[in-house]
Amino acid sequence: MDLSLIEEIKEWFNSTDLDELHFKDSDFKLSLVKKGFNSEDLKINSNLTPVFAPEVGVFSFSKKGKAINIKKGDKVKKEDILGYINLPSKTIEVKSPVDGIIKLIAVEEGSLVEYSQLLFVIE
Repeated sequence: MDLSLIEEIKEWFNSTDLDELHFKDSDFKLSLVKKGFNSEDLKINSNLTPVFAPEVGVFSFSKKGKAINIKKGDKVKKEDILGYINLPSKTIEVKSPVDGIIKLIAVEEGSLVEYSQLLFVIE
């Protein structure tokens, strides 16, 4: 990444009320923390609920003819099936932990997912 761009980002960061900023683009990572900011004291209050992969496997929106057509903005209820993780010996259901609205779908059909990888965000 161009050093002049990093300097511009630093100047912008210093002009904001942000205390911490993390950026990643491919192999490039940049983290900025304002002097005196202790992230251990940080408390985040959010109405967003992440849904993580419970296992390593291949993600799918369907299982034996049962297709799930979830889109950003759809309403879901607690325990609704959002998708499946396929393993050689079994299929695991990925369920909604809360009632809410799908705000982010971070997984694609047929993609390999890692344990605890972010799959969905529900508000």
